[in-house]
Amino acid sequence: MNKRYFILIIFCHSVLSFANSTDKKIFIHAQTITEINNLISRVIQRPPTQFVCELIPQENGNDVFEIDARGDKVVLRGNNGVSLASAFNWYLKYTANCDYSEWGAQLNLPAKLPLPSGKIRIVATVPYRYLYNYCTFGYSMPWWNWEQWEKGIDWMAMNGFNLPLIITGQEAVWIKTFTQYGYTEKEIRQWLGSAAHLPWFFMQNMESFDGELPPNWVSQHIELAKKMINRTKAFGMNVVLQGYYGILPPGFEKRFPNAVVLTQGTWAGGLKRQNMLSPTDPLFNKISATFLKEQEKLFGKTHFYTADPFHEGGNSKGLDITDVGNRTYKAMKMHDPEAIWIKMCWQSDNAKLLRDIPADSVIALDLWAESAPYWKKGAFNGKSWIWCMVHNFGGNTELSSQLSHLASVFPKTMNNKDKGKLVGLGIAPEGLYNSPVVWELFPEFAWREDSVDLKSWIPQYLHRRYGTSSAKVNEAWEGIVASIYNIPYNANNQTPENSIIEARPLRDEKARTWSSTRQSHNILKLSEAVINLQAAAPECAASDGYLYDLVDFTRQLLGDLARPVYDEIQTSIKTKDTATFRKSTGLFLGLINDMDDLLATRKEFLLGSWISDARRWGKTPEEKNLFEYQARLLVTTWTDQPGSNLTDYSCRQWNGLMKGYYAKRWKMYFDSIYPSLAEGQTFNNELFLKNLADFERNWAQSHEKYLTVPSENVINVVRKIAQKYEPVLKVYETKVNSLN
Repeated sequence: MNKRYFILIIFCHSVLSFANSTDKKIFIHAQTITEINNLISRVIQRPPTQFVCELIPQENGNDVFEIDARGDKVVLRGNNGVSLASAFNWYLKYTANCDYSEWGAQLNLPAKLPLPSGKIRIVATVPYRYLYNYCTFGYSMPWWNWEQWEKGIDWMAMNGFNLPLIITGQEAVWIKTFTQYGYTEKEIRQWLGSAAHLPWFFMQNMESFDGELPPNWVSQHIELAKKMINRTKAFGMNVVLQGYYGILPPGFEKRFPNAVVLTQGTWAGGLKRQNMLSPTDPLFNKISATFLKEQEKLFGKTHFYTADPFHEGGNSKGLDITDVGNRTYKAMKMHDPEAIWIKMCWQSDNAKLLRDIPADSVIALDLWAESAPYWKKGAFNGKSWIWCMVHNFGGNTELSSQLSHLASVFPKTMNNKDKGKLVGLGIAPEGLYNSPVVWELFPEFAWREDSVDLKSWIPQYLHRRYGTSSAKVNEAWEGIVASIYNIPYNANNQTPENSIIEARPLRDEKARTWSSTRQSHNILKLSEAVINLQAAAPECAASDGYLYDLVDFTRQLLGDLARPVYDEIQTSIKTKDTATFRKSTGLFLGLINDMDDLLATRKEFLLGSWISDARRWGKTPEEKNLFEYQARLLVTTWTDQPGSNLTDYSCRQWNGLMKGYYAKRWKMYFDSIYPSLAEGQTFNNELFLKNLADFERNWAQSHEKYLTVPSENVINVVRKIAQKYEPVLKVYETKVNSLN
């Protein structure tokens, strides 16, 4: 071939490659700007004509955003969609004095937007900002549709998160994998079980629970997952998808007699775990390759895979844990040379499991770092790791946090010489919809290097959340921060503390097995704070954020008040004081009923919405009823065995649950025990518990209707409750004091 001709071919190929590369970059940039403009429109509910969005380079490999002005336009700059969305959120908060939240918001923007007084430039403190826990997909998001997920992803981007866990649609991957190993689709759907309990299937905690997963669920969630993943990637996020770590359907050893199959026993008092294929078995790499290949076909590429062998127990007898870690990781690497293992570090022996994996090929999630930081035991031996907080267990609605700790702990960790290879911050909650202030404060440390001064930050937060600066509000929040938001995080007690109202009668005064119903915060301070917050209604009632908080804190106070009333009931039982028993049980049940009426004023606290969201995934009456049953089960007995150690783990103070479930349980107890006080009869403990279990089982299988839209005006209901319970609080002041 002529040398000049050859050079000409190479030159033309290079020009075409450059043109294609340039065109691709231009397309991606245009797509990013379009996505951010659409996000802005969704949030402010009007065209984004006063915003100009521009892409800029990273700063030394770190994400960065800028807020500026050009004429009468607000200019937002960032190196990707997440940075641009974060710039928009920072503008709303610190220039426009607004608050975007999924738990009540205040977005009263003027027609002509305020401009920043000068250019703002902020660089991310860490490269990775991780979000979600497997459990979040059960306790909060099992029934979300695309409209709900779209809002969730917008919030995610606006708060800087760029590494979300997404397990939606995973059912299809398991089906497509094991139908290649001799199973029918129906057999795998039977193995997958309950739609509401799928996260615990993916964590290897349980299998085949509550019948067969309908095929309609699988197909719908493939499409939902594709939308979710496409949107997150359009914002520039990396998604964490599932990796394979040995889970097997029943009967695998019959199909493959030479396979090394390890039984994994039970979880949570009797739920059967999936069997596990030993990573030493040659089939392990083959199944892992099938799994990751099918996942990529469905949902595209990722380089981040989560896998958690021996989660909360299991059987590793005869296995070298370090070898298990190496083989699990290498199986991912065979499919994807750029694979990074995202390892939840919760209860298993992570130091041994991750010991020999290259430091940059694994990211350890210090899952519960606010209460039980693993990193202090050796910073994961040089592996990359992310500081995460759980904050909420079970999706419980009670409020609990230590804001002073959260306001400084991450910057202090960043400055700690023994922090090792800290590469991110994260929130890994079991449930959402709890303490909006926590979800507002902590994500800011993606962009803040220093600790937050709460004395100045809280009033700013309240101004933007409530739309005005109010002395009454500030005074109220001083009491709130000093009570429910001054509870030290404790590795011996999973937050939050529950109200006695949700406790199952005769269950050692517990709602969740791993929490307490004896509040450690100062209830009198909370009472004074709620009274001050109620007094601010004339100034703040136009803010949805204020109305949400007013219901939330009033609900918390009533739930706390139930404790001294309950103690009085127990004393009257011991002394056979029937008059006090009748008075106190009447007050106790009245508290529950009044809480139900209060909760009916907000969409976030409606059991009917949870059930309605579940039923809409069914295509037939049978499917709708199945999903409703699973939804009811999860927030009450959890399993189909009332009285297990998971009963009431996911208890909530919701309209519908208060009157329809908790009040009825307690009334059964009070009615059953009264004859032993008044007539000297022997209380039949065993018969009562049988009847209670029958009630719980029947309630889960029932279909009574509950509210799906708020019923009354928040202010009116709160005013009635305040008038009724102000004298009650005074009567119980001494008893409340004794609790603190």
